[in-house]
Amino acid sequence: MNYKETYQEWLSNPYFDEDTKKELTAIENDENEIKERFYADLAFGTAGLRGIIGAGINRMNIYVVRKATQGLADYILEQGTDKKRVAIAFDSRHMSPEFADEAARTLAANGIKAFIFESLRPTPELSFAVRHLDCIAGINVTASHNPPQYNGYKVYWEDGAQFTDPHASGVTAKVNAITDISTCKTMSKEDAVTAGLYEVIGKEVDDAYIAEVEKQVINQASIDEMASKLKIVYTPLHGTGNLPVRRVLDDLGFKDAKSGEYIPLTGNMSGSLLCEYVLSQKKEKAGSLPADGAVVKSIVTTNLVDEIAKAYNVKLIEVLTGFKWIGKEILGFEQSGKGTYLFGLEESYGCLIGTYARDKDAVSATVALCEAAAYYATKGKTLWDVMIDMYEKYGYCVDSITAMDFPGLEGMNKMKAMLANLRENPLKDIAGYKVLKIRDYSKDTVLDVESGKVEPTGLPSSDVLYYELESGAWVCVRPSGTEPKIKFYYGVKASSMDEAQVESAKFAEWAKAQA
Repeated sequence: MNYKETYQEWLSNPYFDEDTKKELTAIENDENEIKERFYADLAFGTAGLRGIIGAGINRMNIYVVRKATQGLADYILEQGTDKKRVAIAFDSRHMSPEFADEAARTLAANGIKAFIFESLRPTPELSFAVRHLDCIAGINVTASHNPPQYNGYKVYWEDGAQFTDPHASGVTAKVNAITDISTCKTMSKEDAVTAGLYEVIGKEVDDAYIAEVEKQVINQASIDEMASKLKIVYTPLHGTGNLPVRRVLDDLGFKDAKSGEYIPLTGNMSGSLLCEYVLSQKKEKAGSLPADGAVVKSIVTTNLVDEIAKAYNVKLIEVLTGFKWIGKEILGFEQSGKGTYLFGLEESYGCLIGTYARDKDAVSATVALCEAAAYYATKGKTLWDVMIDMYEKYGYCVDSITAMDFPGLEGMNKMKAMLANLRENPLKDIAGYKVLKIRDYSKDTVLDVESGKVEPTGLPSSDVLYYELESGAWVCVRPSGTEPKIKFYYGVKASSMDEAQVESAKFAEWAKAQA
């Protein structure tokens, strides 16, 4: 069916509820809006679903969630596993509790038990719960950093990380094979509970998760000495970290909060600071770091981490954007028996200390930053003092991002044209910096611009271009996997903060000129 026919089907089919039909009737004279909602199914990819809330096949609603969950259920049943159990968490987004409940009832209707949290929980606790409850998969209802009109649906596999291939493509194929949403199974919550297929979880998993977070503390003595003297300001933003963060800080002895001089740290800065702290303290406590120790970061994360890893003589592993790839490296270490995970991070304020979870954990990161503040306070230093020390030691690596929106079907075509042009006409310089190498992750190629030599990237295919530039600078061009926008990531290395910021501004201007 074309988009007009699908629209009419949703209006006339008794399967769809009256509120949905009322919403669709309200746009009956808006041809473009009808097209945007029905020209294609909301894509189910390696990150699951992410879209604007509303009625239609290209929107987030209970029917699209039901379809995604039916596809997941079909895949799980096909595996022949005895672990027919799935953990479900959700955040404070609009419709998150409703979507989580919808997913649980669809799983139950397929004979798969759903463990659903009683209220909102942070993402890493869902990752932890998957393994703690011996589940085959997990579902997290969240749109992460997307605007408020969005919601999303992420799938995790039994290792606690967001799923990758072969499971990602396997589930996607099952979801895409469903051509009639009305065939998706569901049942009432009451019947699901009675059948033992719908269980609400909370305190027991909370306690187990918090215990693992607290195990990551390295310097409790420093906390005991300095906790009463530190002033901590914390915001959970959208709420999921509120209770667990305050609980852990209180457990460890941090009692005070106060506003004062404020120096914001980017995700690259706080992640680098934590990487330095974790490596230095692990080395100090043990006398040395494991010979096979590794730090894992995404390709758009600051090169300051590369310098830190080099200084501590540990392996630096780069992965594609998305914490699931860091989780996959942890799984690989476990399966091969080779490699010791020390720290992982990505530029968007995501990091993980320890392997109890397989996704970024802001609860643990908050605790670690407070612990680091206490430790460095015993040395007469603030976190900013330590940050400056790192810049002086490793170089002033300043990184930033410029994003451009391309909404709708027309915007999608513009994004494709922009990337096609960059591939057809390779750049030789960017913002006055000579291009040395071009990595095209869609083609698995690394081109040495001067010699013409081509090598593989060694990473999975992804629609990403990365430019290695002279003087340690770099640029990465990447379409967002969750929003209609292209992101330009860039970084420079200089001998002072002022110089680095001047050079970074040149890349910002260059990025804006690409629209």
